[in-house]
Amino acid sequence: MEAGSATARGRMGWRLWAVVPVLLLAIAVGLVVTSGASLVDLVGTNPPPADEFDIRRVEFSPGEIRITVRNPQPDDLTIANVNVDDAIVPFTVDGPTELGRLRSSTIVVPFDWVEEDPITVGVTSSTGIETVEEIPAAIATVTVDDAVVPFDVDGPATLGRLRSSTIVIPFDWVQDDPISVGITSSTGIQTVEEIPAAVETPGASPSSVLGYGIIGFLVGIVPVALRLAWLPSLRRAAPHWLAAFMALTAGLLSFLAVEALSEA
Repeated sequence: MEAGSATARGRMGWRLWAVVPVLLLAIAVGLVVTSGASLVDLVGTNPPPADEFDIRRVEFSPGEIRITVRNPQPDDLTIANVNVDDAIVPFTVDGPTELGRLRSSTIVVPFDWVEEDPITVGVTSSTGIETVEEIPAAIATVTVDDAVVPFDVDGPATLGRLRSSTIVIPFDWVQDDPISVGITSSTGIQTVEEIPAAVETPGASPSSVLGYGIIGFLVGIVPVALRLAWLPSLRRAAPHWLAAFMALTAGLLSFLAVEALSEA
């Protein structure tokens, strides 16, 4: 009788032990949801996004330009019109015209472009925000809000293929105000970057180190600790339950692999 009660208590004990990691996981998720804003404040915030597309690729083929765009915004964006060298052109879309978050489409523009000539393409959303992509070369002038400004170059002013330099501009910008910067090459082609809100770039600080440390702890240590806490219960689980957990794990990993490939 005592042996039977001891066995029953043992079974109840490992079942309760199996619930403990689930409760700890729920507590961790609840803390992240309720205090996530504080964690983001430690790391630093990004400027609010504008309703613009992300032009991922521009491909040229005889009589045709193909522009791959992606929606980086939290809300849906609709492709309204396309222009080439500031002229609105007809186009078709290989994919949906209205893009959800992180979704992509390819815009096909029939256009007789000239080999090795500079060209500018722009994609305008239904909210009237235009995303411009220019094909440039070496640095000649720099503008801020359409005004030519003095600058220094931390690196070579003439750049070879895939080479980089940092442009330093003394400028009294205003917090949270929109700003545009432009770089003109020696061939007269300007590359413009629209910034919806100027926000100071966060540098290394004790608060940011603490924030990233907390994120690393939540992402790297907590899941491993929960799995180790679950290990004694899994050893006592019936074979069909163990097979079910393995199938669930394989399904989640397969989903993540397919999702990563589709986003790539």
